[in-house]
Amino acid sequence: MATSKDSPTPGEVNDIGAPDAKTAVAVEVETAPPAVEPMNAVIAPPEVHLKDIRGVRYIGTADVRTISNKDLTHNEVEAKSRDDLVWSSDNNHFVDKSEINAATLAFLLSDPTDFRAE
Repeated sequence: MATSKDSPTPGEVNDIGAPDAKTAVAVEVETAPPAVEPMNAVIAPPEVHLKDIRGVRYIGTADVRTISNKDLTHNEVEAKSRDDLVWSSDNNHFVDKSEINAATLAFLLSDPTDFRAE
C-alpha cells in the first residue's frame, strides 16, 4: 500500500488498487490484428471479361436506367459510342456487349446492386 508520499514507488499499488503507471506493461500496437478487414478486400467484384459475356442486365429498381456518355466521361471511362446506354422494358433491361467496351463493363459492374454480367 502507498505510504503518505504523493505517489507510490515502482511496483507499489496506489490507493485505488491499480499498479503504478511506471510498472505498466507496454503493448505494441503494430502487432495487434486489425479489428475488421478493409472494405475493398471484402467486396472485391469478380473479374469479368467482355469476351465471356452476352451483355449487361440492369437489376435495379427503376423502370428505365440510362447511363449517358457524359456520365461515363465524368467517371473517366471511355465510352464505345456516343449513344446513351438504356435499360428498359423495350430491351428486357439488357444491353448487348456489342454496345459497350471493357472500360464501360468494369464501370457498370462496380455497382453490383444495379448491374449484372450475363
